[in-house]
Amino acid sequence: MDRASAAMLFRLWQHNQERRRRQQHQLYKKLCQCCTNNGQTIKSVVLSLVREHSEPYLPQTMCLDLPDPLTNLYEKEMRDVSRNELQKRAEALFEHLSVSKEQVR
Repeated sequence: MDRASAAMLFRLWQHNQERRRRQQHQLYKKLCQCCTNNGQTIKSVVLSLVREHSEPYLPQTMCLDLPDPLTNLYEKEMRDVSRNELQKRAEALFEHLSVSKEQVR
C-alpha cells in the first residue's frame, strides 16, 4: 500500500470516528431528555456509565434516608484508652444516636 492510499484510508477512518461520536452524542442527548407519560424527567441507567453524563445520575438507593453506619464511629485513638473511659465515651455517644421509625423499616 502506498502513502497516498494509506493517508486516504486514515482520513476515512477519522471521518467515521467523528460521525460515530456525533451519533453517540445525539443518542445520549435524547436519553437525557427522556420523560414519563406525566412529563416527569427520568434518567437512563446507561447514562451513569458515560463520563460526560454520569454526574447527575444518583441511584435511588443513594437517596434513602438511612442512619450513618456504625463503622463511622470508629476512632483509632480509642484503642489506647482504659476500659472505663471507653465505656463512658460509648454511653455518651449512644445517648445522641437516633433512628426514626421510617429508617428502621
